[in-house]
Amino acid sequence: MPEPMTLEQLLARWNQGPRLARIEIVHVLAVESGDHDQADRAALELAVPHVTPLQSLAANAELVRRLLDGRWKAVRDALEGAATWDEIAEAQGLTRDEAVAYYVHADEHRERRAGEPFDQRSRRDPVLGLTTIRRRDACLEQALADLAAAKRHLAEANVALVVAASNALTTAARHERERRALLRRLGIALRGCRRYRREARADARIIPYRAAAPSAETAADPHPST
Repeated sequence: MPEPMTLEQLLARWNQGPRLARIEIVHVLAVESGDHDQADRAALELAVPHVTPLQSLAANAELVRRLLDGRWKAVRDALEGAATWDEIAEAQGLTRDEAVAYYVHADEHRERRAGEPFDQRSRRDPVLGLTTIRRRDACLEQALADLAAAKRHLAEANVALVVAASNALTTAARHERERRALLRRLGIALRGCRRYRREARADARIIPYRAAAPSAETAADPHPST
């Protein structure tokens, strides 16, 4: 694994981007003005392999990261040296709140990125401790608001469920009443059918007997005339 570049190397690589841009401008102006010697020198410099714009950007990003880390350490050292937050803020051209917020944010970022322990001064320093507490209180307040919203949605869902269940029970009761009424009508119809069948059977027994009985005239004249 290659050794990490020093700050001087990163700065030199980053500066090559603007330098190449200046050389390109010099080359164009020299060609337009007819200064062939200057144009040739600029062309030779441009022909030498240089870093790409992406490499220059990466060097810039790494340089900024290291400088910011150094700034955090400088603030920590100033606190170790009994400097006040007003003095630290003035040295950075910030307000007191901005300086405190930057330090807390940078410390938390270091903890997430590299697993470095959180600066215990945040638990000792009244200003840092108060800032951390406020941040955590804000998170807690948001969590409580989300919980209240979830409870409200759950209550609304329960009300809707109760209404739906009540409607279902009402519909089921109505269907049950209709079913019982239909069964009663069916029972009445069945009883009517049974009564009709009994009456029909009784009539069937009576009608043949009446047809077989002789009339009075037939009994008086056993030999009727033809």
